[in-house]
Amino acid sequence: MKLGRNFLLILITIFVVRIGYAQAQFFNKDNGVPISNVKIFNQEGKILGISNYKGIIKSETYNLSSSDTLTIFHTDFVLKSLPYEELLAQKKFFLTPSYMKNLEQVIITAEKPRYLRVTGYFLSYQLIDNKAQSFADGMIEYYIDLKRNKLKKYNIKSSRLFKNTDYLQELKRNKPKVTNLLGTNILPFSFDEEVMLNEWEDKDVEFREILDGSEVGTVQRGGNKSELTIEYHTPENPRTISLLGLKTSVDHHLVREEFKSNNPNIEKLGSVSKYYSSQMKKKGEEIDYELEQDFFVSKIEYLNKEQFTSATEELNHEVISHFSSDFWKDYQDNIPPGIKNVLYNNMELIEM
Repeated sequence: MKLGRNFLLILITIFVVRIGYAQAQFFNKDNGVPISNVKIFNQEGKILGISNYKGIIKSETYNLSSSDTLTIFHTDFVLKSLPYEELLAQKKFFLTPSYMKNLEQVIITAEKPRYLRVTGYFLSYQLIDNKAQSFADGMIEYYIDLKRNKLKKYNIKSSRLFKNTDYLQELKRNKPKVTNLLGTNILPFSFDEEVMLNEWEDKDVEFREILDGSEVGTVQRGGNKSELTIEYHTPENPRTISLLGLKTSVDHHLVREEFKSNNPNIEKLGSVSKYYSSQMKKKGEEIDYELEQDFFVSKIEYLNKEQFTSATEELNHEVISHFSSDFWKDYQDNIPPGIKNVLYNNMELIEM
């Protein structure tokens, strides 16, 4: 029996390893710039790590086989898959930029424009205890007041909503106090967190001056492109919120914005991404909650006041399954493979 136990321990040591405090850093292969918002997924769609504004992923502790395949995912770079042991052995990774779609032709009105209509594809998904439980995507229009520098209205033109109904029912049975406080209908990115509109209105102010003591971030410029990353909360600097008996510890809140210009400008926006991670506790129940929201611009138009009024007479704010064409086919590469696998094999399209 003793020999058998020792043999079993040897097998475990060989085939199972723990990340511990290992970390990896990700760079753009073309210019050596660190890449934020790189995600590492396992095959079940679990997010094992996400890179900060320095391109660093500080891995947490997970039990994985050394031969398990992981996916390194970023919408602007070529997808990379590798065995877990390679992630442990290699400290720096250089990712190859992928082909980026150009914006459609910008339409400029004859008179000085007051509003900006930004159209594109959004996707949002939530994970609870490391399992994807809701997913939504669609085509959306954002209407931005250029004079006041704020979002005025938005319109969801078409969308899909998926839910992992079996898993949601299991969560409600096992952790009702916490999960009943969470909505499973998820919205697209909210421009309330869009840095160019809300925190950096004075373009003469240096980016670092808008950061308070708890925030970190950077602006990268080069190749007629710029990227802005801000982390409101990090694992090293979490935020704890208590409300109605629910204690929430936010350990990562990152917003990344990409612009098709050397100078960040809302009129040159290419994409926006948000990642939010927290732990929630209530009356002995605890869950890990993660949210990802992405928006990819396909068209930008300038509107005068009359055009804005006409365009916003009827608006839809509901994320429901309503579509007349397969809009998502052109955007499949924007969905992480692990999430896509769960989406089409474990989730149900919710039809209203």
